[in-house]
Amino acid sequence: VRCYLDGKLIHDATQADERPFHAVAARASATGEIILKAVNASARPLESRVRIAGAGNVAAEAAAIVLTSASPADENTIDRPDRVVPSRRTVTGGADFEHVFPAWSVSVLRLKAR
Repeated sequence: VRCYLDGKLIHDATQADERPFHAVAARASATGEIILKAVNASARPLESRVRIAGAGNVAAEAAAIVLTSASPADENTIDRPDRVVPSRRTVTGGADFEHVFPAWSVSVLRLKAR
């Protein structure tokens, strides 16, 4: 994997990470939302428990943007520009909830918190 920024190589990785799931969460200072970003790099959906600690009152619903496809090799082309496109969903949230992350997906959940 090679990553470029402004035409300059900044990362060059030759060994893939064996773990199929990665996630990170942060609070958006402007809105107070908890933003959870998750990648499921496996061929199977992954059911996971999400626990938000120390955020105060977290809303029961969350907005989700999910980018997924049937195959990790899928790509958009001129003939098929919509093969891989993000979809918007509303998911059950709260401070402690179960969520299924689709196979081959990148998910961004925005949880309102006070």
